Amino acid sequence: MPKIIKNLKEKILISAMELFNDFKYKDVTMSGIAKKTGIAVGTLYNYYPNKKELFVDVFKMSWEETFIKLDAIMSKNITFREKLDKFIEVLYVETVNRKGLGGELLRVDAFKLSATDSSKGAFGIRKKIYERMENIIGEIKKEEGLSTNPHYELRFKKNIFDYILAVIKAFPDEKELNIEYLKHLINSALI
Repeated sequence: MPKIIKNLKEKILISAMELFNDFKYKDVTMSGIAKKTGIAVGTLYNYYPNKKELFVDVFKMSWEETFIKLDAIMSKNITFREKLDKFIEVLYVETVNRKGLGGELLRVDAFKLSATDSSKGAFGIRKKIYERMENIIGEIKKEEGLSTNPHYELRFKKNIFDYILAVIKAFPDEKELNIEYLKHLINSALI
């Protein structure tokens, strides 16, 4: 009789997340995930038909907590500029903590993971970040009576997360300086 493992899907996701954090997507194998989880590869395939689908679930799970934190910022009783600063800080810290999974947002393969449904996979995560950023920037514009070129504004909002990822990659050991630089860059672009 096969042994029953409680919360096996959750254990698979946690094991996979650890591996995807420590290694590049291409270097993680289904057999490695099964081994780390303590199950047979066939059992893993009963839950996930391929590495791509497992990665998408890991990716989404890793961002759920971040979105809770980002949404909590919006309910704070502070100015929208302060909300933007806190948003940048949380996004930066969460991306760094996510290690390899944060960088996957820029990788072409991550975008192709769920090309048929833009609400899933990496593209869905980026879209949620853009929507939250758009809300904050829109409120800053209202609060301060600002107006900008809509084409520039759209491009700027879509590049904010790319700026954060680039700064993390270029200066990985300079957290405080990086966060202050990003806050200055993004706030000054709104003037």
